[in-house]
Amino acid sequence: MPDTQHTGLKHPPVIEEIGILRNAPEKDYNEILFLATRICKAAAAAFCVVENEQVWCKTSIGLSSEELPKEEALWKIPFQEKKLVTFENLGQETIESGAVKGWKFFAGMPVITASGEKLGVLMLFDPSEKKLEQEEEKALHILAGQVINLVTFSKQKNE
Repeated sequence: MPDTQHTGLKHPPVIEEIGILRNAPEKDYNEILFLATRICKAAAAAFCVVENEQVWCKTSIGLSSEELPKEEALWKIPFQEKKLVTFENLGQETIESGAVKGWKFFAGMPVITASGEKLGVLMLFDPSEKKLEQEEEKALHILAGQVINLVTFSKQKNE
């Protein structure tokens, strides 16, 4: 994570306000990811904060930071669309490019505050092709809301 005090980069107001990048991975975020992987039967998950077109992994389970998508299109689409985006079968070309390190399935749920500020993306990965059921999609919406609740609670606690 870059030291923004020395690079001159500015965090979006909501990210700076809640201080999410300065905190180490927390048990509560890991539990949300655990639930997401179990509910959606996915092998791995990550919650990443998006800042200045860069992705900072807050926490992940089932994958290392090196396995996170390097191809910005994977996280950027749900972030820009403000809705759940899934790739049921990432093409072999995408896998071979190193963009996803062998994951065939990707789901990205944007995490958006009540005021409409985009904070990051809750992502799921699996080595198998899959399609999310309607209940699984609903669960991801709920879990993204719980991330916002956690962020809000942490902000209030630190005030």
